[in-house]
Amino acid sequence: RMLQLGVEPERFDSLQGQPLDGRCLLREAREKALKASKEKTGKKDVAGYLNLMANSIDNFTHGLAVGGSFLVGFRVGVLTTFAILVHEIPHEVGDFAILLRSGFSRWEAAKAQLATAAAGLIGAMTAVIFSGARNSIGKYFLIF
Repeated sequence: RMLQLGVEPERFDSLQGQPLDGRCLLREAREKALKASKEKTGKKDVAGYLNLMANSIDNFTHGLAVGGSFLVGFRVGVLTTFAILVHEIPHEVGDFAILLRSGFSRWEAAKAQLATAAAGLIGAMTAVIFSGARNSIGKYFLIF
């Protein structure tokens, strides 16, 4: 049995002791309707695609930093890589959540995240190639 707003009666039992706010109920109903319409149409919000584009640029610049730091020295490269990995873990989890809210399935979001990670490899290769270290490129690509 559902109320007209699309909220289950059990939901009201869990709110005992809290003031009922009409805005909360309307927001919940709107989110359910939005989720149902996305499931029917398979459309994805533009925010998800904008997030993917921004994440690709971010990963490219991280790749530039990693590639450039390995050119300075192996130890600097390892430390830079570690720092970027620590930074990227919560960042990628947040991006994954944004993609899910934008209508991507879990599998689609995971594939999209892997595709944006490739921009980091391209950034690292770009840093090495444009560094002028053409005779030692093979040495640096052994890292990847």
